[in-house]
Amino acid sequence: MTTPDTDTLAGLHETLGGVTVPNIMHGDNLAITLCTAYDNPDQDADETGWTPDALAGQEAVLGAIRDHYDPAIKCAIALRAQAAKDKARIERLEAALRPFAKAGELFTAPEHMDYYVVLYNPAAGQEFQITEHHVRAARAVLEDGE
Repeated sequence: MTTPDTDTLAGLHETLGGVTVPNIMHGDNLAITLCTAYDNPDQDADETGWTPDALAGQEAVLGAIRDHYDPAIKCAIALRAQAAKDKARIERLEAALRPFAKAGELFTAPEHMDYYVVLYNPAAGQEFQITEHHVRAARAVLEDGE
């Protein structure tokens, strides 16, 4: 027996009829419960054992449920994909910060001391300098995430 695909919208659509509620559906699933509710004794059953009204009623209800929840499911699937991308990005950012955080360990001077310039290219200008405050901040970010 294969495990149902509940990671995709199509997989969730496929498994919807198999949903069951113990002690209420008497061992039946949603599809059977719906067919039973819409079964028409005045019609002949097809090869599935259900009448056209039973199958139409079941599909109408399952379709309405799918339509109702599809936007939320699509959103959840997109959020899961974005979370995986974000996790990978965070891992890359942490790896990039590690050397700066390690350098932050060198600057344990009291708060009142002036900062030390760690990296500075005079031609680039002041906004391109990295100071001990930056490496301390990198260290703090990595410590907060652990």
